[in-house]
Amino acid sequence: MAEPMSRLTNDLIAEILSRVPYKSLCICKCVCPAWRGIIADPANRNKMAQTLAGFFYRINDEATAEPRGFDGVKYADVSAFPWSRLPLPPDSVDSFLSLEDSCDGLFLISIHMGALAGNFRYMVSNPATSEYALLPHSGYAGDCCRPYLGFDSDVSTQEFHVFQFELEKWVASGVKIYSSKTGAWVSMKIQWGIQVGFCWRQPGVFHKGCLHLLVRQLGLAKKKFVLAIVDAEGLKWRIIPLQDLLIRVSRVLSESLPDTYFISTPTVLKDTASKHFRLY
Repeated sequence: MAEPMSRLTNDLIAEILSRVPYKSLCICKCVCPAWRGIIADPANRNKMAQTLAGFFYRINDEATAEPRGFDGVKYADVSAFPWSRLPLPPDSVDSFLSLEDSCDGLFLISIHMGALAGNFRYMVSNPATSEYALLPHSGYAGDCCRPYLGFDSDVSTQEFHVFQFELEKWVASGVKIYSSKTGAWVSMKIQWGIQVGFCWRQPGVFHKGCLHLLVRQLGLAKKKFVLAIVDAEGLKWRIIPLQDLLIRVSRVLSESLPDTYFISTPTVLKDTASKHFRLY
C-alpha cells in the first residue's frame, strides 16, 4: 500500500506547508528532496512563511546620528512592515542611548543620564508591538559591564532576563541577573570555577533557559577559549572546553539542531551526547 503522503499532489503539499511557521518550514526542507524542491520553488515561495521583514542597522556617523545621542539604530523595511524605529520612553530625550543586545525579537538598550559612571538603567523594547519595559537600576556603580538579554518566545512571550556581568579590565568579577517575573535584580558571584575574560562585543546566545558565551580562559600560557553557560536563575554553571583551532568564533549554538552547539569561522559542530567535534 502506498504511503498516504505519496497520494498528495505538489500543489496540496505546498498549500499545507504554507500554513506552518518559519522554523517548522526549515525543518520540513530536510524531510526529502521533493519537499525541499517544493519549498524552494519560486512559484510557491510567496505562499510560505518568510523570515525577513526588514533589518536594523547602526549609524555611527555623528552627522547622521540621532540628536539625543542614540547611536543611529535605524530600521530598513523590506516588506512594508509598519514600524521604523525602536520604541523609546518620552523622558529619554536628553539621555544617551545605546543598543546593547537583542534576543528573539526583543532589544536591550541602556539609557545613560549624565556623565557619571553607573548613572544608567536598561530598557527592553519590542519593535513589533511598540512596547517597552524600563528596568530598575541594577545598583552597579562602576564603568565597565557587559549586559546580555535572554528571551525565548517558545517558552514565554512575557518573561525575559537580563544578565549584567561586572568587569575589571574585561575580567568577570560578578553578575547581576534581572527577571521580569520578579521585577528584581539578584547579585551573585561568578561560579564557573575558572577566571574568564570577555571579548569586545562578542554576542551571547540564550537557548533553553541558559545564556551561552564564548569567553577566554585566563591564567594559561596559551590563549584558550571556552563556552561558558549559566542559567537564568544563576543556579547552573558550566564550562565546555573548545579545541585550540577555535580562535575566532563569531556565533555560538545552533538553535535548529537539538543538543548541538554551532560555531562558525571555522564551522564546528559539537554533539553534547557523544562529546565529539566535527569540522565542516
